[in-house]
Amino acid sequence: MMYVQDYDETFPGGPGVASLWYPGPQGSWDNLPTNAFGNVVPANVGSRLQPYIKNGGVFVDPNDPTGNRFAVTGAFPNGRWNPAFTRLSYWWHSGLSQGWSWPDYGFSGALQNPGTPHSLATLTRPTETQMVQDNWAAYHTSGRQGEARWNIGYADGHVKFSHYVDGWVGARNQPWTWNLYNPASPVSVERACVPDCRAQSRQ
Repeated sequence: MMYVQDYDETFPGGPGVASLWYPGPQGSWDNLPTNAFGNVVPANVGSRLQPYIKNGGVFVDPNDPTGNRFAVTGAFPNGRWNPAFTRLSYWWHSGLSQGWSWPDYGFSGALQNPGTPHSLATLTRPTETQMVQDNWAAYHTSGRQGEARWNIGYADGHVKFSHYVDGWVGARNQPWTWNLYNPASPVSVERACVPDCRAQSRQ
């Protein structure tokens, strides 16, 4: 929020800006190589926020100290990236940074991606627009239907331990995903959209 205030109430972003990477014990802010993505510094929100935060420990989720999101599984036996150099504990809402707009998400059309970050003024309901959050709902809960919740920092600056419902409803009813692609016209992420998110966002 300090960054937003300093940049004319505009979120950090631009083309390709997408995430909150931070260095592992052998890494540095200037070089964040990963197994799959190469050097992610140009797309990193974390390095832009680091001057405001100073202490890199802020980027570490205590329930995900390796920053690898439970990645050592059958699908990712060696992890998604090398956490010695690059970690990712929290998820940044890339739609805010890239100016995404997809009014017909889940229905038709192609994603509009101008690469111009949103400002607070472009958000109709910043109290319902997710900005940053845990990387997965199973960090602090069982992750099962009805129990899955995660911490979300919203675009107005407040934080809430919020319900996750997208995994159990159809594409037309997924509020978190709708907000990702439509940050300017959000709905509550804690309730499935009825009859669908496109209609609910206009109410």
